[in-house]
Amino acid sequence: MKKICALLLLTCVLAITAKAEVISGNCSDTTDVSWSYDTETKTLTFVANGTRNFIPNFENESKPWIDYRADIEYIYLSDGLTGIGAYAFYALPALKEVQLPQSVSWIGQYAFQDCI
Repeated sequence: MKKICALLLLTCVLAITAKAEVISGNCSDTTDVSWSYDTETKTLTFVANGTRNFIPNFENESKPWIDYRADIEYIYLSDGLTGIGAYAFYALPALKEVQLPQSVSWIGQYAFQDCI
């Protein structure tokens, strides 16, 4: 019984002290857009950083944020982004909200297919 209580206490402490993590990277070598994912807020953010300010086309499973697909609830795109490529946000089952700036002038095929 003491071992079970100690294990439960340790599990609770680990859960409470778990830190949020922000994972980030570049969308691809062909664009000037960076992305980041905040595990606490479940927000995927894109920032325009140059002249090639679009999220490129992706094959269904090739997105750099694919590991977080099941958890992403919010997508924020910074002003200056001009487009969203094919399959960019395909099949995000937890997606609740997308904030698109007025600068987005095109959205590729299946970019938001199978999002709830």
